[in-house]
Amino acid sequence: MDKQPVVSRETVPLAALLRQGRAQLGAVFSLPEARAILRRLLSHYWPGWEAVWLASRGEAPFPPEKLPAWQSALQRLAQGEPLAYVLGEVEFGGLPLKVAPGVFIPRPETEEWAFWVARQVAAFPPRTVLDVGTGSGALALFLARAFPSAQVFAVDKSPLALSIAAQNAQRLGLTVQWALRTFGVEPLPADWPTEWDLIVSNPPYIPWTFWDQTEPQVRNYEPPEALFCRDFSLYAK
Repeated sequence: MDKQPVVSRETVPLAALLRQGRAQLGAVFSLPEARAILRRLLSHYWPGWEAVWLASRGEAPFPPEKLPAWQSALQRLAQGEPLAYVLGEVEFGGLPLKVAPGVFIPRPETEEWAFWVARQVAAFPPRTVLDVGTGSGALALFLARAFPSAQVFAVDKSPLALSIAAQNAQRLGLTVQWALRTFGVEPLPADWPTEWDLIVSNPPYIPWTFWDQTEPQVRNYEPPEALFCRDFSLYAK
């Protein structure tokens, strides 16, 4: 007989759950950060929890079948793992993107830059777009949605990143052509355009000499090749 999964029957009121969560995350995050993370976790594991909270004044029990996943998430966060990896997703420009360890997590400042780029070229919508070092596909997919008539292409040297990017495109119903390439070292596919209306990239920009000064959440979990560069001369000019 196949073993059935173990389901927790423990009941914990919401208010108590949040108190426990704040205590567990307190060693890693400030109180405002911990509160924001806990709210994000609740929204992920129990959509609509705010209404339940208001109706019960925090005394409604957290769904017991979701408690093991909640506790596992808190343990991973308390060890310093980024929230995006714990949840397996992050929002970028209104797009829910899948992410996983080994794939760079899109940053809010990159999201702001993407909106800025879209505004700058809105009067003359690009017909061809190239995203270099696409990672999760954030920039390519954002621009594919912003400019539906554009042909969007993206490259990355990481097979894992391209796999995640392709999954994101499929989930979102957006069309991007992907290629596994080390840009500047390997040529682009022969059937791709040779001229581009718009080229975007969020390349590695932190000198390796800053490795020890980087936050542990970043240094210990995110792919270093997506963040750190050995030749900083391009950015110094």
